[in-house]
Amino acid sequence: MISEEEVVRDLKKKIKTLWFSLIFFSVLTIVGFISENLLLIICGLLFVVGGIFALFKFREMSDGVVAEYQPGKGFGFYRKSRKAKLKHYTYAQIFIVGLICLSIVLKTGIGQALTFGIAGILYIQFFLIRRVSLHTTIDDATLFELEELGIISSSDIVKALYKDFVSWNEAVEGNKIIVAKQDSLLCIVMQNKEEALRYECPLRDIQKLGIMGNGNKGDGFLITIVTRDDRTLRILLDGNSNQDSPEEFFKHFLQALDDALLSSVVNSLKNEANPLKRDRRMDIDWQASRNETKNTPHIHIRHLDLQSSSSPSSETSNQDSKPERYIDL
Repeated sequence: MISEEEVVRDLKKKIKTLWFSLIFFSVLTIVGFISENLLLIICGLLFVVGGIFALFKFREMSDGVVAEYQPGKGFGFYRKSRKAKLKHYTYAQIFIVGLICLSIVLKTGIGQALTFGIAGILYIQFFLIRRVSLHTTIDDATLFELEELGIISSSDIVKALYKDFVSWNEAVEGNKIIVAKQDSLLCIVMQNKEEALRYECPLRDIQKLGIMGNGNKGDGFLITIVTRDDRTLRILLDGNSNQDSPEEFFKHFLQALDDALLSSVVNSLKNEANPLKRDRRMDIDWQASRNETKNTPHIHIRHLDLQSSSSPSSETSNQDSKPERYIDL
């Protein structure tokens, strides 16, 4: 498991890189205006606008600032169906082809346009489109496997599943299994092939939610969750598995979150006259040992409590505000 400092350090590196990129493309845009190079102006402005947007997103994430979640609102791209996402990527490829054609017509920067354009088209086609297309839906065999491993119980309803790996034999330290159930988000972080840490967050406790691209190639995602008692959970998804698309997982997670939050509102209205005391913490009795199968390894899962994971800086703070606690997975 990575520490909060490592996550923040990585975000700050990306912010520095973005600043240098913004300066570079701003200069290119100015050069384009001076030389009256239309293609250079268009490309420069696109990168500048995109860079400014990304810069604000990275700053918000590094500061732990994310928007309050409203059921059914926001995250438009991720809420799209698989077919709509694939169409979105296809339009991006067509746009790149258009820029290449424009470069050829204007007879300027043809070499650069062809090099970067073809690279972008191939990346979208053989990575993004392929990952979304090959995303594996949850079947009975997968549910049985998760139950045998002690990750879920027979009474759980699994809405979404994501793994950083394809085969359990390929799992290494730091790999994650994220399970969105009907009432909670379950995060399993592998310590080795036989041990893992487990943290479970009730969906009704989620107040704020954010997501952005992460990783050297932009293939991963960083999900930030803030609970109603000001605790922050940051989950890094590698995005390297062909069977599990972070985009598709996040779509189903949003659906599960919407259902949980909306049902909690309905239940609170029904029980307003006679409120019941309920324990907000999930208390599932995991068996210490289970029967192993030939194809399924046994994993000893230790519970990780957010209560004991406080940020060092927040412990020494003398401010009146409630200390914010972080856990990074």
